[in-house]
Amino acid sequence: MRRIVFALIATLSAFLLAATAAPVATAQQDITVTPDRTAANPTTERVLPLHDVRWARRGERREGIFFSKGKVVTWKGKKVKLQSARNRNGRWTTVKSDKTTASEGVWDLSFNGKTGRHYRVLIPKANWARATKVYVGKIVAD
Repeated sequence: MRRIVFALIATLSAFLLAATAAPVATAQQDITVTPDRTAANPTTERVLPLHDVRWARRGERREGIFFSKGKVVTWKGKKVKLQSARNRNGRWTTVKSDKTTASEGVWDLSFNGKTGRHYRVLIPKANWARATKVYVGKIVAD
């Protein structure tokens, strides 16, 4: 009788051990994702880096005329856009566009700023970088 009870306990514990280890193995298999070249799977896409903006400055040249300067080394000789919005989370519209210098990638934008508006510089996306937004600021009255 003892042998039968001992055999049942051994069998039951082996079954419980196998049952607890099996979900871990299947969960690991579900997490492992193999990249598929034909289907666009958002979990396998890589996130592109931002453009390399080395410096950005802004200010007022004279009464009512503002400027934004900056250097983006990954976007030389191409267009950047100055955008405006009523609030920072609102809809951004393009006010002006300008090319960066071909040698260094420096932009220099002058604009008439309206009081209460927010401004930013948009560097468009490329195959190697995401669209990058450089916040210029909000125009406030003195």
